[in-house]
Amino acid sequence: MIVVAGPPGSGKSTAFPVSQSGVDAFNIDDRAAELNQGSHRNIPREIRSQAIKECEDFIAEHIRARRSFAIETTLRSEITFARPRRPRATVSRSK
Repeated sequence: MIVVAGPPGSGKSTAFPVSQSGVDAFNIDDRAAELNQGSHRNIPREIRSQAIKECEDFIAEHIRARRSFAIETTLRSEITFARPRRPRATVSRSK
């Protein structure tokens, strides 16, 4: 699991584009913009929540399948902190 996280506008996408990581990737801000008619500006809370939910589903599926993945996110959601603990717990239980 590769996590690129930082504040909005900090250069995450430029310095570490997850789409070029060589594994399945999910960028919450880009998905929210897609859902917001292609705009990164004034994204409604409902759309951001939907993008976060889709990312959670993406992560859960990849963990279940034991497939590598990368995500990019800002530091404004619980997913940034809670999900990195989950793969370790899943692997520990399966041994």
